[in-house]
Amino acid sequence: KEAWVNSRSNSGKCNIISSLNSKFWIDRGVIKAGNNGIENVVVDDSEIATNTWVHFAVTYDAASSTMRLYKNGSLVAENTSSPSYSSEVTYLATYKDGLELLRGSLDEVRIWNRALCQSEIQHNMNCQLALPQTGLRAYYRFNQGILAGVNTGLTALTDVSGNGFVGTLLNFALIGDSSNWVAGAVSGACSPLSSSVNILYTGTDTIATVAVGSVLSLAASVPGGVWTSSNSSIATVGTTGTVYGVNVGSATISYSVSSPCVSGVATRLVNVIGGGVSRPTDFNTGTSANDASFVLYPNPTEGSIYFVSNVSGTVSLYSVDGKQVAN
Repeated sequence: KEAWVNSRSNSGKCNIISSLNSKFWIDRGVIKAGNNGIENVVVDDSEIATNTWVHFAVTYDAASSTMRLYKNGSLVAENTSSPSYSSEVTYLATYKDGLELLRGSLDEVRIWNRALCQSEIQHNMNCQLALPQTGLRAYYRFNQGILAGVNTGLTALTDVSGNGFVGTLLNFALIGDSSNWVAGAVSGACSPLSSSVNILYTGTDTIATVAVGSVLSLAASVPGGVWTSSNSSIATVGTTGTVYGVNVGSATISYSVSSPCVSGVATRLVNVIGGGVSRPTDFNTGTSANDASFVLYPNPTEGSIYFVSNVSGTVSLYSVDGKQVAN
């Protein structure tokens, strides 16, 4: 189950997509979900923002008895001992006969018969799904009526999944800017979700390069994976793909993903080169008569060396054995 929710109040109990024994609901500002009569299998303890569109999704994997709760695409709660789900009549904004009604608005309500991956939720939450979709049982876009206009009689909520689960609006005024068809949270069509794993790099070279003591930012084409380095004495990589040059050499940075949606490994070779400048504290070329020197380290073996001065003068470059190599 997933939906965009705009709650006007955090008081009391309000339902989003619920049945008698399987609620997806807000309890005094806290989002919860459950199965088989247990209402708090997963809970996000942080109070939700009011008068703001927020995306919520709850998934249940029967094979692993795992329920997960997502807020704006981020995993906020997980329970690996969830009770099973039994099919029941499902309601929007209540759980039965108008009880514990949602005080707010809904948009892009989707009900699935499979557990979505986090990458799917993140990719598709801000747009309208392309159809058909595997496992999509009901899909309500709420793209009907005249926004905040006179919509009396327009009580059928279209199911665009193709499965014919047309909803019926009950006890709506259908006139004015509340209790009516109002502006939603998303628009535009979703692009296809990539099923391949890639490491994204802003540079133009096939081999990425970073200097000792510097960092290089890599990114992944899909979330939820693990970054590793083949040689942490040369380069390390953090959980967000930030590579740090440790010593001169080469290391292979890998990003691996294993999920029902995407599975694979991407790699990128990273060369760590020497870099940096060592100079005395009195290095000051304020006058042409003030001689000074600086030392490059470690001894560079490739690339270019640039020297910029704000005064005129002569610059000479010497190798470590004292031979002049440039002037």
